[in-house]
Amino acid sequence: MSCAGLGTPVAAVATPSDFRVLTEESTAAGEFGLEVQSSVAKPRAAPEAAAPRAVQGLAEIAYGLGQHWELSLQLPWSHVTGSTHSNGASVEG
Repeated sequence: MSCAGLGTPVAAVATPSDFRVLTEESTAAGEFGLEVQSSVAKPRAAPEAAAPRAVQGLAEIAYGLGQHWELSLQLPWSHVTGSTHSNGASVEG
């Protein structure tokens, strides 16, 4: 990767913002559900550089509203180079 076509190498560490595995399953009406997913990525790096490991996670709490309908709260987080961060929250219906 080069910076603005100047040929200067630029190191980039990034993980996808949405790594979820989506399924056809939904929470039954009147029930609560919890789904937890995580992923680990270790980008390639030059032999002399230590490659940081990126860990992402997502906790999803769902409530079944009806057949194939649920309301969920998603709480994503990430941990990169010794620092853990919340990546916000989202609500889906």
